[in-house]
Amino acid sequence: MPETGYREKCLREKGEECADCGATEDIHVHHKDRDRSNDDLDNLIPLCKECHDGRHYGERAERMSGPQNVRNRRAPKRAEDKTIEEAVLDLLREGRVTAPYAADETGYSLQYVRDVLGRLVEHGHARKVYQGLYEFVDDPREEEDD
Repeated sequence: MPETGYREKCLREKGEECADCGATEDIHVHHKDRDRSNDDLDNLIPLCKECHDGRHYGERAERMSGPQNVRNRRAPKRAEDKTIEEAVLDLLREGRVTAPYAADETGYSLQYVRDVLGRLVEHGHARKVYQGLYEFVDDPREEEDD
């Protein structure tokens, strides 16, 4: 049976800051092993809503749409001959990605990758499919027609 107060215990011990991006507002507690009955402190991690949703929806999207739509192959960490924008675009060209996944694949910080994804969306090279899930736009002019 789950321990009551696991959220408070986690936030007291690990702090009220997102472990992925450092945000301090709207902090959730995530069960790493997805077992909500396992309230062991080692299984709990504080995450902001966006990072928490990204972990769940990114995985759900992969299970629902399969590897053809969600990036699932490993890329080299921080390819020295590429800019961060090029590295993230390469990931997007292979399928849908979340910011935490792109950060892990490229070796850059989560916040930096989020900033890059925002710029790519702003310039029409990517689009936000769902909260925290992004995909490549083949022709930036397609976004203008929406």
